Amino acid sequence: MLFLPKKLNIDYATGTHQGSRVQNEDRVLAISDGDDYCFVVADGLGGPGLGDVAAQIVVDVFENDFSAKRLTGRAFLKHAFAEAQKELLNTQIEKNAKNQMKTTATVLLVEKNKAIWGHIGDSRLYLFKRGKLAFRTADHSVVQHLFETGKIKEEDIGNHGDRHSLLRALGTNRFDYELSQTRTLRSGDALLLCTDGLWEHLTTDNLKPQAYAADTWLNNLFEVVSSSQSDDLDNYSAITIIVE
Repeated sequence: MLFLPKKLNIDYATGTHQGSRVQNEDRVLAISDGDDYCFVVADGLGGPGLGDVAAQIVVDVFENDFSAKRLTGRAFLKHAFAEAQKELLNTQIEKNAKNQMKTTATVLLVEKNKAIWGHIGDSRLYLFKRGKLAFRTADHSVVQHLFETGKIKEEDIGNHGDRHSLLRALGTNRFDYELSQTRTLRSGDALLLCTDGLWEHLTTDNLKPQAYAADTWLNNLFEVVSSSQSDDLDNYSAITIIVE
């Protein structure tokens, strides 16, 4: 007897905001083909004309690779990350911007009821099951290392003076992205992809889904960030996904 993967309904919403900055260097991507989806958040580094271009290059590469449908699963992620790095390095040479045009990237690939993700930098993916946090990606940053070695608490990460010091990013020699194992998605699962401009203002309780609709969840998150008392509000972006 042949058992086919269970078809799931994916409800998602995307959003990005420049915060109090002059320019938005974040980029988001949500693209689908039948029961398959590709979601990307990227936070560009390097300033206007550099960080925003870097982030746009990454989402363009993933969009093109996904649309081409040449590869699936882990092979797709490996190829797209490599192509994004190659394109970034080539553009750095063209713009005489070596080591200046960089970006984080967090990517989620959903194929029917299977999910796999990859990330580099400090843009995050959160997985919630039955409303409780089941997993989050570990940042490639100085403060994440301090947390893992017990020198600070997790709630101190977003407020630490070195919170923007990354150890890895696309467009650098530290091209060490991480890939997850393939996971089976089930009804009631929820996923959040976001840049540090969003998660640094919220606790885990604030981040978890408070609604049954992805757009309501996203709006709630953005309202919390926009009401922050910070005088220097970074770009913030997110993709909310609810599996039904």
